[in-house]
Amino acid sequence: MGKKLFLIAFAAFAFAWAGAQTSGGPDAYGYEWRNSDNANGPTYQWIDITGKGTQLTGFADDNSVGPISMGFDFHWYWQDYNEVKIGSNGWLSFKTSTGNIAHCFPTFPSPGGNSDDYIGPFMTDLNFAGAANPGEVWYWSNSVDTFIVSFINAPWWRNGNPDYIGSNTFQVIYAGQDSSVTIMYADMDQVNLNNIGSCNADLEIGWENVTGNVGLEILLETVPDDFKAYKIYYPQVVTLSIPDVTPFWLANSENQGQFVLTGGNVSLTANIKNVGNADVNATTSVSAQVRDLPQNTVYSATSTVDTLTAGASQTVTFTPAWSLTTPGQYYYEVGVTNAQDINPSNNSNIVEISAVSIVQGQCTTALSYATQNPPDGSVAWSGGGGGDGAGIKVVPPGYPAVITSVDMFIRQGAFNPANNSAYDVVILDDDGPNGTPGTQLVKVTMAEGSYTPEDWVNTSFTTPVTVNDGAFYVAWIMGGDSIALGSEAFGPISRRTFEILSGSWATYRQSTVEDFLINVNIDACSIGRDDEIAKSLTSFTNFPNPTDAVQYIRFNMTHSAEANFTVVNMHGQTVYSKTYGTLSPGQHEFSFSTDSFSPGVYFVSMEVEGQRMTNKMVVTR
Repeated sequence: MGKKLFLIAFAAFAFAWAGAQTSGGPDAYGYEWRNSDNANGPTYQWIDITGKGTQLTGFADDNSVGPISMGFDFHWYWQDYNEVKIGSNGWLSFKTSTGNIAHCFPTFPSPGGNSDDYIGPFMTDLNFAGAANPGEVWYWSNSVDTFIVSFINAPWWRNGNPDYIGSNTFQVIYAGQDSSVTIMYADMDQVNLNNIGSCNADLEIGWENVTGNVGLEILLETVPDDFKAYKIYYPQVVTLSIPDVTPFWLANSENQGQFVLTGGNVSLTANIKNVGNADVNATTSVSAQVRDLPQNTVYSATSTVDTLTAGASQTVTFTPAWSLTTPGQYYYEVGVTNAQDINPSNNSNIVEISAVSIVQGQCTTALSYATQNPPDGSVAWSGGGGGDGAGIKVVPPGYPAVITSVDMFIRQGAFNPANNSAYDVVILDDDGPNGTPGTQLVKVTMAEGSYTPEDWVNTSFTTPVTVNDGAFYVAWIMGGDSIALGSEAFGPISRRTFEILSGSWATYRQSTVEDFLINVNIDACSIGRDDEIAKSLTSFTNFPNPTDAVQYIRFNMTHSAEANFTVVNMHGQTVYSKTYGTLSPGQHEFSFSTDSFSPGVYFVSMEVEGQRMTNKMVVTR
């Protein structure tokens, strides 16, 4: 209680100083601001990103877009952030769960609500909706230490026809080198401010921290002058001690979704970190649970962490291990509780775990971050073509992973729905710099008119792609703007999605809240295979596929040996088997009837001297 009162008192003190014309602060943490009229202030220097950045779409009246990846870690108060959410009303939030911030606007600082942990460079009632609205929003990152967001010709909302008026051009520059934020005001409308007498704040400029108790107001109800710069300076001396414990990552250090196998025990780990600047001496209670898609808890466990100095972390492994039997998507959530913790907003973390069924040592379900429900959204880029698209990163649960086809939910394009554009399906190795997309392993073009939109579309590979280690990437590349890829915000989120613009890959701007509807079909995904076994079996095929009556099996052997053949269903039950005596070297072929098989997917396996090859078989009627 004493700590909270201390923060509120300092916030009030900082507010009193915010009225200085060319500078303000410090706040309770030590942040201050100066403008370009101050002898020690910033210099106005607009940076044009419209030619090299990305124009954001989806802005209207009183809404937001994102989160958008900044491309690097930006230090704000006592935490690091790498993405922001951008509001149409001129605000940018590190709290990516932020909802709508609209007229009347909160003042800075103002704890509570959905508006903590954000910057208001020009928070007012802007409007990007309406015919011929000139407003644009662009962003650009050098992926090292600079992230810029520019509002271009952004008008105010008004009650009239058209329902917008005026024009405001400003930008926000996040600099990772010194953890500063600079606001450039280029061409501002000092006439048409939408001033409502009943509102305390029609226009608010300033910022606040994640608790909402600490921050500064720069301007209230005052439009900045043209060609003016304001800079928010990280404190040279931090004046506030913050203990802040959080589940920093789950399952893997990237805090991203992972594939695991059914039929075994899954070790669940979590990294618990003190991201504050003060030591935590009290014990931290750590709880874990795994929930299936209907939100039933299928696993729970607890652990503790004794002490954590500032910046220190400890990895916890929960016991017992999770006994996994059912394939599908799961929520893996970890929460922490500590009596000294001052920031409850980051006390839990959720990551996706996708369970893949395994039958006789082979993966038998697709690798997918999607729930297989119909899409509730889509991704597409205006214009399309030129290497624009989307992709996912996949780390298979075993090797070698033999990729035979990819399913994608293709949607009608919103930009040009009259036709169906062609698109490419591409598999790339992770042999680029630092594990990025590198060598192209296969590319298949789906021609215009060769598929039906608003449905899953299968793309098969004439020669399967084999991945023996590491990860691989799956890309969907638009051939025009009359196509889209299905996405979903439902279910656990993998954070393994990417946007591809002009062939350049970047973390998808909605990566924390959306997954793409992509399935990677694996016919062979051997686990624990002994590569020292002599390769008695060199080929194994089954045809026709799908089949409705008779299935043919063809295989080739290098030397004389006994062969065993089995067919299992999706539940791992053997529905057909045959054992041969010693067969001579060379090619062999036989057939069997599928008349007694129910329609569905089966897995056919040939085993010779401990070596097994498995293929998929689809039975239809």
